[in-house]
Amino acid sequence: MREILFRGKRVDNGEWIEGFYANSGDSHFILIDNGFAFGYVKMKEAHPETVGEYTGLKDKNGKRIFEGDIVRYRPEYWCEPQQSVVEYCADKWNYPAFDLKDHNYEANGLQCAHEEGGCEVIGNIHDNPELLEVKE
Repeated sequence: MREILFRGKRVDNGEWIEGFYANSGDSHFILIDNGFAFGYVKMKEAHPETVGEYTGLKDKNGKRIFEGDIVRYRPEYWCEPQQSVVEYCADKWNYPAFDLKDHNYEANGLQCAHEEGGCEVIGNIHDNPELLEVKE
């Protein structure tokens, strides 16, 4: 079973945090287990546009892959490396899964890249949007 985990950037200091997700009206929170007492958590407000869910996969370096991450991968072993954004695709053709943006959905591109062992998180859309710029 996949671990349910979210990541978001704190409103107060811009630090990335991981934990459970909760919202209340216009406020979005990441709940962090502080490890001091059973069942005791701290809530930290996160910028809603930065909140992304953990896909359940790790890249070739053991780093968790979250929605909004930019990954480098090889679609086929003979192809040049490509970069794409990880997104949740529930609104695309009734396809409720994490996949690579603009993938053709004949097969799950993120899963295929992960299984090939060539998937690596190189940044995210919030901190590194320049990684998605087309180079001429």
